[in-house]
Amino acid sequence: MFADVPAVMERGPEPLVRIWRVRDLVIGVTVMIVAFVVVVGTLALLHVRGFAAGFAATLLFEVVLAAIVLGLARLRRITFAQLGFVRPRNWGLAITAWLSTYVVAIGYALALVGLRFVHVNTSRFEGGNPLPVGADATPLMLAALGVLVIVFAPLCEELFFRGFVFRGVRGFAPLLAAAFISGLGFAIFHANLAVVVPYAFIGALFAWSVERSGSLWTSIVAHTLVNTLSFVVSVAVFSRA
Repeated sequence: MFADVPAVMERGPEPLVRIWRVRDLVIGVTVMIVAFVVVVGTLALLHVRGFAAGFAATLLFEVVLAAIVLGLARLRRITFAQLGFVRPRNWGLAITAWLSTYVVAIGYALALVGLRFVHVNTSRFEGGNPLPVGADATPLMLAALGVLVIVFAPLCEELFFRGFVFRGVRGFAPLLAAAFISGLGFAIFHANLAVVVPYAFIGALFAWSVERSGSLWTSIVAHTLVNTLSFVVSVAVFSRA
């Protein structure tokens, strides 16, 4: 009875089960790109700007991300458990992924400092991805933004980029390649050159946490913690301005 315990303990986590086809990835990513073009194009044509327009467009796009995955899952008869909505093998991986995002951010900042030291222009790669918290923000606007940033964004983006893109690529590619492909997609999705490099690594870290834990909840929790701290800091800075 006890003879098999050491062997079991030495084995790593079981690989994630392949649930998506290449055709699913092509359809899903294509629909996502079309939706992005339609939303951005509509705003540009209507010359609509401001917090309300940006908030509505972002919320709509987040919902579209989730709808793509859930719609394809329904067609393929993929359950929520198969998507990764199961208890993680180790909740600590969520904390590891969360804290690692700050290691990436610090490393990226130091790399920019080094490049500037040797007289390389890094202006296009600076500035981060600030939240739209300005002087005209009302308590209601801040509350709505908080729900979007802390609830919708982590859930919808992790479902798409880790539950769909990462799991889809992982079905026919090694972990490292699948993790960075999902991370790069996640980075490009934010449409900000200043965050492409760090977000690609952060997305890859989130994918690693999903692989190791066998659960999508680890990356959702890590993403939620990152966004919560960013939101709290942004609001705190705004309130002192």
